[in-house]
Amino acid sequence: MPTRLTLHLFESDPSLPQRDGVNLAHTEINCLLSNEADPDLQVHFHDFARLLRDPAYAIEVLADVDCVLCNVGPHAHYYHYLRDQLGLNFRIVRDIKTALWSGYLLQESLCDPYLRPGDTLLATSHYSRVLTQHIFPHLRSHSVHLFEPVLAYPAKHASAKRFRVADGEKITLGYVGRLSEDKNFPQIVELLMALDQEEPGKYQLVAVGAVHSASCEPSLIADKIYAKTGRNDLFRYLPPVAHDEVLTLLPQFDYFLFFSTSNLEVLGRVLLEAAHTGVPILAANHAAAPELLAPTSLIDVHYTLEQTFHSHFDVPLGRIDIAMAASKIRRGEIPNAPPEPQINRRETLMDILVQGPGEGKEYGLNSLPQAQRRFLERLRWEGLTRYSSRREAGSAIESMLDWFCALNGKSAHDFEFRLQELERRSRFQERTRRFMAAAARTRCDFTNLGGIDVELCNIVGYHPQFRLSDLPQAQVNAAELANRLEM
Repeated sequence: MPTRLTLHLFESDPSLPQRDGVNLAHTEINCLLSNEADPDLQVHFHDFARLLRDPAYAIEVLADVDCVLCNVGPHAHYYHYLRDQLGLNFRIVRDIKTALWSGYLLQESLCDPYLRPGDTLLATSHYSRVLTQHIFPHLRSHSVHLFEPVLAYPAKHASAKRFRVADGEKITLGYVGRLSEDKNFPQIVELLMALDQEEPGKYQLVAVGAVHSASCEPSLIADKIYAKTGRNDLFRYLPPVAHDEVLTLLPQFDYFLFFSTSNLEVLGRVLLEAAHTGVPILAANHAAAPELLAPTSLIDVHYTLEQTFHSHFDVPLGRIDIAMAASKIRRGEIPNAPPEPQINRRETLMDILVQGPGEGKEYGLNSLPQAQRRFLERLRWEGLTRYSSRREAGSAIESMLDWFCALNGKSAHDFEFRLQELERRSRFQERTRRFMAAAARTRCDFTNLGGIDVELCNIVGYHPQFRLSDLPQAQVNAAELANRLEM
């Protein structure tokens, strides 16, 4: 008998300025399960928002299924809650698609008391898998598999590209993604100006994407470059392009730059897309980059130590070594071809959905490259709430559920009042005001990742903070032991 699977029919809000990786992943999973018939899988789609508003519909959708795939961003805890409340027994497959970010951290905290054998977590990278088990020890015996549908067609192994520039032709540095500080876009601009200082007029930067940080406004960037170099032909900005155009755009670059040290980073799907086209890539040695790229593509990172960050915000956690990147480009270094990606295997997802997750396994810090291991050893938390019982977690979920149904899609009759009350309750009112402004021009639904999910953290008082210690945990433990011995 086929496995009966249900998932939300994800449709991203067309009024959003740019689809992030989470939106693209959910859309591609829909396509994957809609277009590929599997005799062992019986797929049905549902409306997640209606599921939460309409108990009769929830019973109709969930009563006779074997498995639910949580294709809804950081909201999987609602499925766990409904399964418990309705007395049902389906397996739940959920994902975690960002790192040090309140929405997904809260999801994992709330799911903890509801986990059952057969439930599965999908990680976007091995780094993400180790990070999640490191932060949440209860997941060290849980099934955590790698899957992310970055390329919706068979991905060919990418080979290294050679320079195509002729004498006198500019070398094009390319960037595709959010123009933001957490992606370290300002450092890409610094690199361009450093290169121009040594070899005037030889390099140009083409940046494509939505403007996320005020400091990255294209007009400001152009003025800054002109003031430093006296040239106005070194920088070109293009608004976001359709996702299917990205693979056509990337081969036009001589180098693709990805300097992100964002706290959100667990993959960098554009790295896989760039690798597929064969464009040479230079990337920060941060998050999943070491498992996606050859070592010759990686640029050293200098992390910011002993500074407190709130996981409500996207922030750069360090700076890349500009001199190292500039040296590679000036010498015309072509990095080695990247390894074959491990996360884009459809059979992994199908096996989990049909057969179940198998045995859980702990992936320790020693399974990571040295830089990533040291990063996690330095990580310290405050306010990372744990819910010890279903009663405790259920109370928080019920409060959030009420607000989710009111805010999502502007569906409540008291929507405007709810926004005002949300602002009053918010710990970060300026951020909430930005959410309120976005609500005026979008559907205000959960496809705006970093919108409703983070604002609902204010309802339950969930505001984790973290820092990177100047001493790795191993050294801290050794120092504590030495102090005890001296006493």
